[in-house]
Amino acid sequence: MDNKAKALISQFYQEEEQKAQFEKSFSQVNVSLKESDIAMLEAIASRFGTSKEALAREALSGAIYNMFEALDSKERKSIAKEADDTTPSEGDDKSVAWVMNDRAVTREENRLKKLQAQEEQKKVENQKPEPTEDKKTEAPKQVEALENDDPAENNATNEDKNNTPAEELVASEEESQVETAGTKMESMFL
Repeated sequence: MDNKAKALISQFYQEEEQKAQFEKSFSQVNVSLKESDIAMLEAIASRFGTSKEALAREALSGAIYNMFEALDSKERKSIAKEADDTTPSEGDDKSVAWVMNDRAVTREENRLKKLQAQEEQKKVENQKPEPTEDKKTEAPKQVEALENDDPAENNATNEDKNNTPAEELVASEEESQVETAGTKMESMFL
């Protein structure tokens, strides 16, 4: 039991030190807000059992980050460097928080651009034209091959048709051949 009690007290000391370090990283800013905004801030803070100062700190921090994201990429980079340079550093460590945020925002912007380009490419691929007449004339040739009993003669007939592009099949002939072949094939399976 003694070990658990000592561990608990040790944990309290660590949390207290972390809280002190956390509080050190904040600077105080006085902000004037409309009374209705302060009333809402107090109501929300009360609902979630936190202080209005802590809630305002989080809300303002989020709004600052959103403004940072909205900056032009070149300007964002220089402003991030300026903010990091003016942030007091602890010991020898230089703050690069905003430069890192800039990199994260830039990566996200590039990812979204890439996704958008891929979606545009898919749209272009889906809008390709329908097959040409060459594809439509292949079906009657295949039906004619089924009607023909001699495979050698069938190959010669197809080769002749492929070698003479000037001799095209008339649409009505194609339809009648397909209908005839369809009737013959139906009777074969019945």
